[in-house]
Amino acid sequence: MDRLTALREHLRSLPVDRVADILGELVEGVEEDARRDLLPYAASAVARSGVFDALTAAQCDLLVAAADVAARTEAEAGRPGRRVRRLGGPVAQPLHRGELLARIGTWQGTARRAAEAALGELEGRALVWPAGDDRYHLALGLVEAFGVHRWGPRVYSACSEVLADAELHRVALALGADPTREPATLRRGIVTRLTDPGRVNALLATAPEGAVTLLRQLAARGRVLATDCFEEDGRSRYRFRPEGSGDPDTDWLAERGLLVPVGPNRAMPPREVAAAVRESAPLPFTPCPPEPVGVPTDATAVADQASAAVGAALASVDRLVAAVAARPVVLHGAAGIAFGERDRLVEAVGGGAAETGLWVETAYEAGLLVRDGRRITTAAWVRSWARADPARRVAPLMEAWLRLPGVPTWCPDGRELSIPGAQALPGAPALRSALVLALGALPEGLGSGVTSGPLLTSGIVEDRGGSLPPGLFSLVRTALWFRPAAGDSGTVVEAFVHSLHEAELLGVAAQGALSPLGRALAGCVRGGSGRCGDGELERGAAALLHGTDAPSRGDVPEAPHTCPTPTVRFGRPLVELPARARRRRLLDWARSLADDA
Repeated sequence: MDRLTALREHLRSLPVDRVADILGELVEGVEEDARRDLLPYAASAVARSGVFDALTAAQCDLLVAAADVAARTEAEAGRPGRRVRRLGGPVAQPLHRGELLARIGTWQGTARRAAEAALGELEGRALVWPAGDDRYHLALGLVEAFGVHRWGPRVYSACSEVLADAELHRVALALGADPTREPATLRRGIVTRLTDPGRVNALLATAPEGAVTLLRQLAARGRVLATDCFEEDGRSRYRFRPEGSGDPDTDWLAERGLLVPVGPNRAMPPREVAAAVRESAPLPFTPCPPEPVGVPTDATAVADQASAAVGAALASVDRLVAAVAARPVVLHGAAGIAFGERDRLVEAVGGGAAETGLWVETAYEAGLLVRDGRRITTAAWVRSWARADPARRVAPLMEAWLRLPGVPTWCPDGRELSIPGAQALPGAPALRSALVLALGALPEGLGSGVTSGPLLTSGIVEDRGGSLPPGLFSLVRTALWFRPAAGDSGTVVEAFVHSLHEAELLGVAAQGALSPLGRALAGCVRGGSGRCGDGELERGAAALLHGTDAPSRGDVPEAPHTCPTPTVRFGRPLVELPARARRRRLLDWARSLADDA
């Protein structure tokens, strides 16, 4: 069965909301065309924006293994993948399920069950789909995204062009060679030892477990390690930092030439070493997240604090929207919101510039604020939103916060209020999802013990030379398992703590634990990016706000607009902001595709 026919049959077997999730990932501008001709787009990961952001570490490890098996199959066949005329990119041959699972060494037990579950989740996302005979097709672009796209320098180049001659004596001594010989002889000895797979494996047999794990992870995908192990010597070469990197495993690998510098504060395994490590054992597979450190929390105190935060957040957004409705914000070129306008908004909201930036970005992403040329004004449905009950008002803000492309409360460049929607940080949406899922991994009654206040005021987050508190380290490590894409920013700890601060301001978290609203949000994240419209957020908000004084408001002034008015059901306003409206259209398209099938 060819790949598109197999994909068509696979999509027929999926629930409608799953197909809508796949449609929702299509890049902007192809939705209408995809309605007529879905399959070529759905079969390509390149045409689905953010498709890798929601993957767990287990799913990523499985795709790394799939890319490796596909590359081996093509190499053994002695021919490159055939080209697809419309979207481009090589098409990998179908992979056998057993060969795929064997590449990560999951023969039985917990790891096998976790691998099969991860494979099922990838099927549900149509990144892989059955091809018959226990084989799977891969979406276009997976091999390029998860294969080894970068190799380190060869051992000879590292010894002759990268490392300073003085450091060769140290490497030779660690490898068991005579360190008293001249540099040329030392280079030959090092090259002989590190290009022999048998000697590399024998060396790893004596290595600390952490060093082996680190090297296997780096070799699996050709990763670059951020480390302070090396420093420049002023002559375009690198030497070992006298005080070391602070990580004994990294230092052990570097001293033996198993890690070499590839730039300032960057290192990789040499090419021959990485190849030997990849071939010597199954590829790494992390079946489950690390257990976060949990401390007992008072559920009542968490709910009370979160409820107060939600009420304050709604009041802040109300004041912001009222100020913009009374006088639209004028944008000034690349600078965005002028200083005078910033001061006006900060004064109207009643918080600091960073918090005001959070409410501006969230309201803009939710569709409450819209851009009209060089002005920011309010949307048509603002008055109906303001009159809705508090639970319905909270839900769109939660959805919008998850989607924000940046971290509004963290602006290293000092521009807290710029053009709404323009701030971007790689991996920011994945980071927020990771934060919610990591906190949600703790049972009810337990929290992480991590709050943003002490971390931000102490300056420990900005001190990259210091060690992280154990609770924060554990929470970040767990979060990165849920969403490895969250680590793409390179400043994950700073962004993580400021995202936690935003979660506390929105009532998602309090005292290091998720509130009832936060647990509802975590359920939406687990279900998929478009699952927020099923009412779960509204129920979580209602449970949190039950019995509190969070009245709806109807005092937002009229503002000129051109957006459609909201629909009304059962005598109550139904706030259908742009994201919800798009989700409804996607579900309609998915149903029509199922009907056509």
